[in-house]
Amino acid sequence: MILRSNPWAGRISGGLIDVAFASSATFLIGAYAVRYLEPEVLGAYGLFFSAFLLAALFPAQLLFVPAEVSILPLDERRQLATVPRSIRLSLPTGLTASVIVCALVPLAAVDVGRDELVALGLTTAVAAVLSPAQDHVRRVFHQCDRSSLAARTSVVQLVMVAAALAAWSAAGLSKAWAPFGALSVANLISIAFALVMVRRLSGRSAGEPLSVLELVGRGRWLLYSAVVERGSGLLALAVVSIVAGTAAAGFVEATRVLSQPVLIFGMGLMAVMRPPIMRAAQRRDRARARRITIHYFGAIGLGSAALIALIGFDWPGNPLVTLFAPAYEEPGLLALGVVGAAVGASTLIVRNEIIGAALEPRLPPISTTASVAMVATTAALVGPVGPYAIPIAIVARGIVLDVLQWRALHDHYVVGDAATRPDREDSTAS
Repeated sequence: MILRSNPWAGRISGGLIDVAFASSATFLIGAYAVRYLEPEVLGAYGLFFSAFLLAALFPAQLLFVPAEVSILPLDERRQLATVPRSIRLSLPTGLTASVIVCALVPLAAVDVGRDELVALGLTTAVAAVLSPAQDHVRRVFHQCDRSSLAARTSVVQLVMVAAALAAWSAAGLSKAWAPFGALSVANLISIAFALVMVRRLSGRSAGEPLSVLELVGRGRWLLYSAVVERGSGLLALAVVSIVAGTAAAGFVEATRVLSQPVLIFGMGLMAVMRPPIMRAAQRRDRARARRITIHYFGAIGLGSAALIALIGFDWPGNPLVTLFAPAYEEPGLLALGVVGAAVGASTLIVRNEIIGAALEPRLPPISTTASVAMVATTAALVGPVGPYAIPIAIVARGIVLDVLQWRALHDHYVVGDAATRPDREDSTAS
């Protein structure tokens, strides 16, 4: 009922399919690493995966997201025609960030051979440049009401990851090259596929003349917020590991994996709801923004409740109890983790409303306050409640983020309400 009443409901399935296939591609390379890499090399892979996520933030937050916001008011052809230009502009930033971040990882992996480190380092650096570009093309497809093309791009990526991993295994090559190597090949081919579609749809339309300085001027605030929020999660988990032990941290990680469907569902919804919520914020249309937010919150609430009922507790007939025993080691931890994931997903739509309202400079203090709240909550509760401190802290961070972001948006919409009030009074008088 919630989704059916939305004017964009017909495109939500495309968003969910897109995110599901994109997430599956990342899952495949992780599963390959767990299955085939030696324990020491697997540990290095984990470090490089963290480096991959960090390096990808730089082109994504500094350039791609601001570019997507700047072209949002344009017609479909001009939006799509801008994509090749935005990808070219991102390459220096992406290459620099990926090389620097990946070069630091071997300092923490001293017990891994040089050949494996070189293989992981080179392939991770390439993937960290290509993955944000592929995500960017898919997001532009969504905001041009071409969600089916975004989903097809993700399908191409997943198929190519599976094919590359199979070919690598059959060829008997060094397995350290396989995970990020397969992801890089898949991203390159799926980007090429997407750009063919872009060229076909945009025709001879001229793209928007983007300025790197203007994009970075907005993107620096987004980058700071993303790095601080991601860092607070790592720091909070480190606190649990030190105080309650690595086993407790392992229970938290197991619940994080099983609660991921909530975030994937949220990202799928956001793929379609992101453009209208940003347009509403740009136009200072508070009523429309609130309707979109309520629909999103309702869908996340229903999905989370269903997931908790299905896998949240150890009950007869739950097949995951045996397959993922650590997630059920602490009673109720998984259910609480799903609640935390739901609150975390709620921040996605409010963050994009902030971006649409051009309030990025307000984000650094908001993200810093929320991140401090998360770490402080974890430190205060880890002693008495152990691993339960993390999902409680995630809820605390999400609530602080939403409340502070809504306060910033209140001032933004007050101006819009004041601008439209005289029109209402005139129409009433007449």
